[in-house]
Amino acid sequence: MSRDIAVAIMETSAPVLANLLILSEKEALFRNPFNPLETKILSEIEKAEKMKLNFTVSIFKIQNVARMIHLFGAGKFARYADTLRKTITDHISENDFFTRVGQGKFAIVLHGKDREETEIVIKKIKSSFGKREEFFSATFKPSYRILSLSYPNDTKDKNQFMEMIEEA
Repeated sequence: MSRDIAVAIMETSAPVLANLLILSEKEALFRNPFNPLETKILSEIEKAEKMKLNFTVSIFKIQNVARMIHLFGAGKFARYADTLRKTITDHISENDFFTRVGQGKFAIVLHGKDREETEIVIKKIKSSFGKREEFFSATFKPSYRILSLSYPNDTKDKNQFMEMIEEA
């Protein structure tokens, strides 16, 4: 009888424990000391609150990474990702923050920029991306996903910024 109770308790608690482990892994994902993105976002929130400023976090993600690597090789993809990194950094100011957050995935924190100003920067970056598409064959076109959240208009919650970065 006691064995049956123990099994029943374990069967009901196992999914809860598994979800807790998954959540802790996700939380640890952006606590990497080599990638201070979360710290930067917290710092920007504090500055924005004190000085009544805006800032925007944008994610640039290459959507078809696996296909690129399969068709052209990891070396060519790495060179392409590096040209995109250079393109992004060429279009942001000294006060802005840039980091790589995954394979073919880049994050920028645009200090003092609202959604409209961010859209201008993104359009410039996208037009430069278009010039880089000849990097591959004429039959292949890279696809991108670009997401942005502005403080305080879209959110005031650090976790929403982190969720956007994770889900991109």
